[in-house]
Amino acid sequence: MVNLNNKNRLTKDIVVYENFLTPEESAKIIEVLDKAADNATLTWTPISFYESYSSTLPKEGDAEIVESGLPSDILYKSKPR
Repeated sequence: MVNLNNKNRLTKDIVVYENFLTPEESAKIIEVLDKAADNATLTWTPISFYESYSSTLPKEGDAEIVESGLPSDILYKSKPR
């Protein structure tokens, strides 16, 4: 779960983490986000005057995450800091 060991810094601002998530975890996260979008539980906020928007992440304990079988805090553990 969320592998932070295989860090490869490409530039000052770009870091690649090899095998950060397993293929199964990746598929489940995509499923969680798709279900959250279908359920209209994601909120979209304008971020500029070019009609760009950002979305919130599903929150810890949201039904979509719980039903996926993933740890409820996976989207926050994997968030860059």
